[in-house]
Amino acid sequence: MHYSLRSLACLGFGLFLSSCATGGSGRGGSCRSDLARHPSSLNELVDSAALQSHLESIWEPVEGLVLGRIRIDSTGAMDGVTLRTESVSESQRERLVQAVSSAALDSPGRRDGTYLFLGDEGGPAVRWLARVQACVPELRNREMLSREIEEAAGQFGISERREVLLRAEVLVSGAVGDVEVQRSSGDSRIDMVAVRLFRTARYTPAMIEGIRVKVWVQFPVVFNPRSGGGGGTAPSPSGVSDAGQRKMSDDTSNAPARVG
Repeated sequence: MHYSLRSLACLGFGLFLSSCATGGSGRGGSCRSDLARHPSSLNELVDSAALQSHLESIWEPVEGLVLGRIRIDSTGAMDGVTLRTESVSESQRERLVQAVSSAALDSPGRRDGTYLFLGDEGGPAVRWLARVQACVPELRNREMLSREIEEAAGQFGISERREVLLRAEVLVSGAVGDVEVQRSSGDSRIDMVAVRLFRTARYTPAMIEGIRVKVWVQFPVVFNPRSGGGGGTAPSPSGVSDAGQRKMSDDTSNAPARVG
């Protein structure tokens, strides 16, 4: 018997991944775009003058970008704000989220997942982004996992194909956090081996405009009866979603995958 790991097609959670079709490396490997302005008025989203003034009063020095993502419910009302940055304290993060939340305007025609550029090293400079560049995590230790798969392949004497669907948390370091069984193979021993192996997976971090983000990846582990040489292959990530957030949709690209 051997078992292999088959990558699912890129699924949709949160923000479209414009880089998914080319391996998720982004522009020149940096996962950055030109941060083009949205052609519509910022005032359709927020009270821009009030937000700019508020940010100027609370801004602290940062490294890199500070982005805000406005979540919208089905009625067009604001359903929360997610901050994207690696360089602010927790207290500053809370102040920035509150600033965006207080300035956001309800808009029945607005779609979920709107991104704002809030500022960078040069200070606050609010604008509505037309799209953002996002990149899926890529598996770094594929060969090692494949060897471990092959070594473990002889442990079970199955006579038919089995598949376990896993969901794993990829941390900003690229290490794997929690691993969950989304759909059992029907054999708890097989499920446990699949979970154990993928706790050792190491990924490049998922990114949005170069900002590392924590995401969940989903993939199936397929166990096949051995019919000659054994072996196995390690997966690429499939569906990617913000850790702890609900499944969402967005509009930033026509690419087949998303991360928010």
